[in-house]
Amino acid sequence: MKTFLHYGLVLFLVVTISCGILAWVNTQTEPLIEENRNITRTNAKRSVFPEAHDFFEMNHIDLTFFKALSIENDLLGYIVEAVGKGYSGDIKTIISLNKDMTVNRIAVLEQTETPGLGTKITRPEFLSRFHYLRQNDIRLEKDGGYILNITGATISARAMANSIRETIERLEKSLEHFEEVEGFDHTLIIDDEAFEDNDDLEDDELSQNEEEESDEMAE
Repeated sequence: MKTFLHYGLVLFLVVTISCGILAWVNTQTEPLIEENRNITRTNAKRSVFPEAHDFFEMNHIDLTFFKALSIENDLLGYIVEAVGKGYSGDIKTIISLNKDMTVNRIAVLEQTETPGLGTKITRPEFLSRFHYLRQNDIRLEKDGGYILNITGATISARAMANSIRETIERLEKSLEHFEEVEGFDHTLIIDDEAFEDNDDLEDDELSQNEEEESDEMAE
């Protein structure tokens, strides 16, 4: 019985120490991992919208996107990320859009598709098939769209196209929301006539008070 308690205590200590070491390693490496992710995404934004000088982040509900701005701070377009369920896992892409909401460029951020088959979606010749398409046209040809399928990668290509189309649709709705908000005048509007009338009332009250004070002095 004592032997079992001894082994149990040793196992407990080993597990506790191991968990502590893993937690410490995680706290040390997580900032570096997050920094590398940010660098990767920054480089990806530059690659899909090289004409942009700066990017302004915006959020609406659960969608994060970026305004691509020129050196004069003029709007060039938008950048947004899409995630679709592929054959082997998630396919993450980054999309740049022109002001008319046609696709400018796209790039694959992450994918775990089958080498030699699903990974064909990362090839430039496939990615270029999305250029200048509008949201409703981003479907495989067999699904009624304008994107030529890749032999052996139908599932991956369809997942990627669908995720991009759905994300652009969400982006358009978010932009409509911001247009409505920006179109609403939140400033305090002062009615000039009412302001003038108020001034007249104040002048009348002042004159009346002066007259009353003069009467009181006379009495």
